[in-house]
Formats: sequence, C-alpha cells, structure tokens
Amino acid sequence: MNKIFVISVLFLFSLAGYTQSKDVLFKLQTPEGGTLMIDQPEELSKAIKDHVDLNKKMLGIKGYRIQIGLFSGRKGRLKAYSLKSSYLTKYPDKTDVYVSYLAPYFNVRVGNFFTKTQALKEFREIKKEYPGAFIVDDLITVEEK
Repeated sequence: MNKIFVISVLFLFSLAGYTQSKDVLFKLQTPEGGTLMIDQPEELSKAIKDHVDLNKKMLGIKGYRIQIGLFSGRKGRLKAYSLKSSYLTKYPDKTDVYVSYLAPYFNVRVGNFFTKTQALKEFREIKKEYPGAFIVDDLITVEEK
C-alpha cells in the first residue's frame, strides 16, 4: 500500500514538473537503448547564471587574514608601507601582504586563508614577531588554476 502511494505521489509531482519550461542540462543514451535526460527549470538556470556573474564581479571571497599593523595620521601610509617592507624582508617566501585604507586607518594584513584554522597556524608564527597581530575577517584573493 505504501509503495503504491509513494509511486502515485512521485508520478503526480513529475506531471506537475512538466508544466514548467525547462532547460536540458544533460542527455545520455543508455546501453539498453533508453535516454537519460537531466533538466531544470529556466528560472533556476537564470539564478545560477546571475550568481556566477555576481561572483565574477566580486573582488574576492570571504576568508581570513592576519592584521599586523594599523596606522593613522600624517605618516600612517608611510608607516604601513614600511611595515609591509620589513615583513617581506623577514618572510621573503610569503608575498601575500596587503595595505588597505579605510578612513582614517591604513591596515597591513597578511595571508589568504579560507578557514580560521588555517589562519591560526600562521598566526602562531607571526605573533612571535608581531605581538599585536590578530586574525580578521576579510575578502581574500584566490588564484585561478
């Protein structure tokens, strides 16, 4: 009885689905001679396309960085770039150092970490040289492969 009910419900839902316009995503001939088609509503295709387009316009993705300096005042910019230079001298293999300005502060941040756990590993090393350092949420850059 339950099987008949489940099959009936699935059949009704499949009929309701054919009333919407659909895009065929994938079509495959099976070895037995049948056809497998995977489709989705046009609205979903449009939403996915819009999401992809929006992500292309973003400057990065949500992640974490380690802030090692924060400066303001007349010489804030000079101090920030000086700190960036000294960091690159101490850690020449780590080139992901960013100076940004958010009025009235110049921030010096390092790293591109997807998770806080990744940031914590690096933070433990950086904290030895920069005791005022801390982990911050930021938009990080990701290299395409």
